[in-house]
Amino acid sequence: MTNQQINHQDILTYTENKLKVLFQNDREFNLQFMIMFEFYRKKFNQNIKETYREEFKDRFFKVAKSQFFSGYFIIREYLEYDSSFISNEWLEQKEGLITEQIPELIRQISSGDYEEIIVTAETKQFTGWAIRTFENVLTLIKQASFDIACLGARQALLDERDLRNIESLEETNQGLLAPYNDLSFVSPQTYLSLSVITDEVEKWDLNWWNALNKQNTKNGEINITRIFSGDRVEDSTYLMDVYLSVELNETEYTMLLESILALFMERSKVPRENIQLNFARIEEFYIFRP
Repeated sequence: MTNQQINHQDILTYTENKLKVLFQNDREFNLQFMIMFEFYRKKFNQNIKETYREEFKDRFFKVAKSQFFSGYFIIREYLEYDSSFISNEWLEQKEGLITEQIPELIRQISSGDYEEIIVTAETKQFTGWAIRTFENVLTLIKQASFDIACLGARQALLDERDLRNIESLEETNQGLLAPYNDLSFVSPQTYLSLSVITDEVEKWDLNWWNALNKQNTKNGEINITRIFSGDRVEDSTYLMDVYLSVELNETEYTMLLESILALFMERSKVPRENIQLNFARIEEFYIFRP
């Protein structure tokens, strides 16, 4: 057996052991994994008949773990052969900024042939069963498989950061929804970025994750206006106007609205009755330059 084969087996064993510990012992990791899994599972609901949903869920959960493993393994393998391909400075970035860059990193590693390199045998078997059983699921499966592999790669990079004893840049500026110096994901495929801030108003853009490889990355806006009624933030009334792209189906935009509202209430400590939420769907977002 060559050294390369030995290293490959070592990396495989390391990945298996590392993920086994996370799944068995890390409550927060499991919570985030299940939130991610449910997000992608629900995207298939309109294509899966009720009688098949439990079977689909069981099969898809195995695929999710398989793809997560694949993404983790790929990063560990590259770090083994060339640890310098990820610098300490790159790992110092905030988690959201790292997450946004990972899909392009995977595309570079795989020289564009990421489907062949990342997709596992288990996923291929699942895909065959799904396209024989349901309609219009192939595109969803391909995207979910790539996304979840990227999230596995992110976990490997965050673990590498810990191994190098690197601390990420401090969160110094805090907004009503998120820190200013990071990209904050409100769903696995959508993140927040600050656009405008004053004493009375915050405007946040919602953007598609780079994994979707869209030309127009903006998929929404959130405008929060504070109506002062006292010195304390929690005593104020807020108007929250949310505009979301029609590309988001009902399940997706409902989950986004719930996440945004919960995030705002948690961070600001404002009760629900002090928030007026208005919602509209937009066909396209444009920047007008006369």
